[in-house]
Amino acid sequence: MRTIIDKAKLKYRGVNKFNSLINFSQNRLVEKISDARKEVSLFDYEALIGLIPINKRFLIPENNLYGNGYKLLNYKSKIDFNNSGIEHGFIYGSLVQDFHLKSWTTHVVTFSDYRRDIINKKLKKEVICVGPYIHYADYILDEDELMALKDSLGRVLLVVPQHSIAGADVNYSADTIIDYVKSISSGYDSVIICMYWHDISMKKHLPYIKNGFKIVSAGHSNDIFFLDRLKTIYYLSDNVLTNSVGTHVGYSIFMNKPLKIIKQKIQIYIEGKHIHESTQRNISDRESLLDVKSHIIDLFSDRSFDVITKEQYQFIGDLFGFKYAERR
Repeated sequence: MRTIIDKAKLKYRGVNKFNSLINFSQNRLVEKISDARKEVSLFDYEALIGLIPINKRFLIPENNLYGNGYKLLNYKSKIDFNNSGIEHGFIYGSLVQDFHLKSWTTHVVTFSDYRRDIINKKLKKEVICVGPYIHYADYILDEDELMALKDSLGRVLLVVPQHSIAGADVNYSADTIIDYVKSISSGYDSVIICMYWHDISMKKHLPYIKNGFKIVSAGHSNDIFFLDRLKTIYYLSDNVLTNSVGTHVGYSIFMNKPLKIIKQKIQIYIEGKHIHESTQRNISDRESLLDVKSHIIDLFSDRSFDVITKEQYQFIGDLFGFKYAERR
């Protein structure tokens, strides 16, 4: 007799041939669009941010975001991605997303012991720690192209502003970032602003354009080469400047790019229909989030970002599970 979980799996997998055919066709479309965009310049952000249907290669929708599942196929210890949910970005604090709490999957894929210990307090599932996902990505350019582009850009300051998502609009003063960048820009040959596709679609890149900065994008969140593009952008940079604490902090340090955080007031406006998704944290979750973010801001806002300090590397390395990054 099939268990409830077995029945759920069968239903979720869409076993009838019609659904399978639709998924196969959509996957091929996504792969063709993504392949075509591999040839698009990192600076042609208008072409990179166009909507792509979500790839359904993996049964769990979240596993298809940002190319995470696609790139984690490079993880040498095999993972059953149709029975494992991937935390799609780094989650600071004690939140475990509703998706994982309600999913029938038996495994959770995440970054580190920090996240594993939190998840194990709320879920009886095996947790697989793989370290920073960007480790398993490839560069979007070949070696000669990388070298040539780096040479043409010279010394690069990469700016990563906090980004909006669908249903949650982030507002901050771009002038604060622009003024700070101008105050240190003499030490760089190029200033590159890495913008999330959703913010570009809302024209939030325009103040940076007006001030002569270059805009790049890792592409749409459904692009299976999102992580490849992001890894390439980090490779081209020398220092990283940001106004927020997010997954990019761990990726910057893992890629050996000294980082500085600007302290800045940021407002987030959430559309009513997205309130539940955006407010999953209870009081304890919010407190734990603020604690770890405050410590990171202290670590990265009051010092020069010419080098990565031992304290910075150790704290971020533990959070993001640097020790779990398998040799490739």
